[in-house]
Amino acid sequence: MPAYVATKLAMRNMCQFGRGRELDGYRNEIIELLSQNMTRKDVLKHLQALGYTGKSTSVKTYCRDLIAELELQFCSRKNTVGVAANPCQKPKMRYITRTVVLRHLWSGEHLGQSDIDYLFDKYPALVQLKATINDFREIYNEKNPQLLEIFINTHTQSSVKQIASFVNGLRSDIDAVSSSTTSSLSNGFVEGINNKVKLIKRSMYGRAKTQPPPPKGGGFIGAAEAA
Repeated sequence: MPAYVATKLAMRNMCQFGRGRELDGYRNEIIELLSQNMTRKDVLKHLQALGYTGKSTSVKTYCRDLIAELELQFCSRKNTVGVAANPCQKPKMRYITRTVVLRHLWSGEHLGQSDIDYLFDKYPALVQLKATINDFREIYNEKNPQLLEIFINTHTQSSVKQIASFVNGLRSDIDAVSSSTTSSLSNGFVEGINNKVKLIKRSMYGRAKTQPPPPKGGGFIGAAEAA
């Protein structure tokens, strides 16, 4: 073996031995932290709190060697809910789509109580949204304009900006909204006709990949030029 290669290997072994001697005093602590899937960065912070003053690269290398030596099931990556997730393995979990949540809030579609408890605890805005929907539906079920005033006063300072914006919109058009709570008349039919007209207009002007209609008078101009 060439002399310079032997020197490099000797220096490397000395460095690794020095690192091991320095971190061997924290060995059991590091193994416990790695068993909890704590990231190497957090391991370093924990060791520094215990008085470690060495380099971060030494800690990362020592952790890597321990994982390989002890064959630890280590995974520092976490999913959106804070659970360790190995990217090489298919996660064992059940997904709840946004559509299912909205159907539960709006139509009362069945959702498991454990799922409801978890979602409402994880996303507090859902609690406010559920209360807002129930209060607003009660206005039209009871056909009571006074409930509308109570609704506006209750939810105008909502921490959910979308709910506060909705309430401010009701206040700006309070006369029409108040009348809608007691009247059986509706402009829904007219709005439906408007949507159909807009659909035809958009299909005419190229949105349905059809040729747009010729400009008004275009046929007469062509006839005149041909003559």
